[in-house]
Amino acid sequence: MNRTFHSRISYHKGKCHQTCLIYDVSRRLMSNNVSQFISAVMQQVYFLVNIDYCLTLAYQPINKNIRKAFKDYSDKLWKEKLEDLQIDDESFWNLTKNFISSKTKIPYLNSTISTAITDLDKTELIAQKLEKQFQLNPISDPVHENTVMQTINNFYQNNSDDIIPPASSDITIIKNTKIKSAPGLDSISKQNLEKTSHYHYHQTLSHQ
Repeated sequence: MNRTFHSRISYHKGKCHQTCLIYDVSRRLMSNNVSQFISAVMQQVYFLVNIDYCLTLAYQPINKNIRKAFKDYSDKLWKEKLEDLQIDDESFWNLTKNFISSKTKIPYLNSTISTAITDLDKTELIAQKLEKQFQLNPISDPVHENTVMQTINNFYQNNSDDIIPPASSDITIIKNTKIKSAPGLDSISKQNLEKTSHYHYHQTLSHQ
């Protein structure tokens, strides 16, 4: 009885090895749906070897270990593949293409010199554009630029706290404002506006 059982185990091991060769397990483990593939392989193994009830009970305890071994082997293959990726030979781009949808594919990019077709050329062109965008704009009119800078410096140097009388139009608008109306886009209620002194309100408007 024990010899017959072990002979069946050896026979089923050979069938499992044959199934792994048929499905090219070492290559298919690099796919994205590893768990689904392992489940499909195990179901096919059960079907091919025609495992009876006794052998099914014997295989169940090691089923978890088999799945863990598949996952560890898949992680090892992925680690080695990611470590060997290079930008120069386009192996990095070939791998990332599997994770990029066709809807997000970048078309050919035209520049003043040439057309970027490969992923490496597109990356270089986009990097150049971004670098150019974050540079300071060239000064087209130095005289005007100096005038603006002098005006700003004079404003900060000669800033005084002298009380400027509010404009009569502002006071008229505040007095004619309906207190019960809804606040505007600035979220300032009409009651707060009415209670605010005219001087502070005018100072706020003049510094905007």
